[in-house]
Amino acid sequence: MVLDGRKPPYVSWSFKFTYEPTVMLQEHFGTEDLDGVHDNHILRLGSDIGFFDNLGNHCFRDVFGVVCDRSIDKDIGNPKEPVITGPSSRGYSFPTAWKEIHP
Repeated sequence: MVLDGRKPPYVSWSFKFTYEPTVMLQEHFGTEDLDGVHDNHILRLGSDIGFFDNLGNHCFRDVFGVVCDRSIDKDIGNPKEPVITGPSSRGYSFPTAWKEIHP
């Protein structure tokens, strides 16, 4: 409707939560299906966690080479150190999938 210049009856929504709030809401509503409870409008496919290498000791590396410590924040993590340390990305090699999307 919006693309046709018309006003929609409502704005679509989709709620997603980090680990701790998800567990609390699942316990509150008595179900693991929070999409059904919240009547989300956006279908999520694939892994919520993504593609990470488990380095042990609660540390994971993403496809960009960033290592995050998930000992405090269980699903996002805190970056251990920057991959790019200066104002330029010169010398950094982007992942193959990124290069295919951003030639």
